[in-house]
Amino acid sequence: STQSTGPPRALAAQMAAPAPAAATAPLVISKCALFIELPVHLQVFVWPKTIEAWIGNEHGRIDAFAVALPSALAGGASVHTSSVIGQSYNVESMAQRLARRAARPVWLQCGLPPNDADLLRFAEKQILTILKENNVF
Repeated sequence: STQSTGPPRALAAQMAAPAPAAATAPLVISKCALFIELPVHLQVFVWPKTIEAWIGNEHGRIDAFAVALPSALAGGASVHTSSVIGQSYNVESMAQRLARRAARPVWLQCGLPPNDADLLRFAEKQILTILKENNVF
């Protein structure tokens, strides 16, 4: 009969495994910019592998929510989107362009009128400026 003086193998392996890495806090940038006379509020969270952005007004609601995932196939040129809340071609397109540019998934929440193309283009330019100023790409 053999006696073991240490922990069982599975437990010993678990104890020897490196501890999980601590969660990395996102870079959070908040900004308010004027589109003509309308204040546009932006909040961008830059995580190590994804970007989350909210654009809206002082009411803070979400009318459209799109997720864009860049594809690893074809050199990352393909982007797939899904509207989770409210369907807006303009919001989905913006999420696609941001995901393609940043080469990472983008979660875009929009509280602006989803069919006001000029306002959304302005908001997109503001997000791009934030990302460039913070060396995201």
